[in-house]
Amino acid sequence: MQTQILFYVMTVIIFGFILLYGYNALSGLGKRTEQISFIKLKTDLTSSVERIATDFGTVKREEFSIGGDIKEVCFVQTFNRSSSLSLFSIPVSYPFIWNSVVESGSDHNVFVMSTELEESFAVGPINIKNPAVANPRGFLCIPIVRGNLRVQFQGMGNHALLSPW
Repeated sequence: MQTQILFYVMTVIIFGFILLYGYNALSGLGKRTEQISFIKLKTDLTSSVERIATDFGTVKREEFSIGGDIKEVCFVQTFNRSSSLSLFSIPVSYPFIWNSVVESGSDHNVFVMSTELEESFAVGPINIKNPAVANPRGFLCIPIVRGNLRVQFQGMGNHALLSPW
């Protein structure tokens, strides 16, 4: 009888360890998948900007798949940036972007947003064109629709002009 109780206790303990290990492995996999998604987005955006920037007049529309709970991707002009960064029209609802661009002087120009800033990186010299705003002054956020970011790139010779598609 005592050996059966010991056997059951050991079985429960081993089963508990297996469940705990499985949970940790699966939760780590989700985080790694999100990191890979950000790396792929950065690589694809950088490649698109570098490819199109030198090809003056060429317009290319691209769609990038983004995983996770990403709601929008914001872009900040880095080509011919005004010496007075306070002229940038970054809304107060984006304090992380404001701090990164204006206060810390970072060269990051792409900001991946969910309910907060998830990731930021630089993709090369970009200018912003936002047809919805008369004077966008170097800032554009494009919403993610069905897990996809749709961006139009236009080659300007030494930078890329970005606009929503």
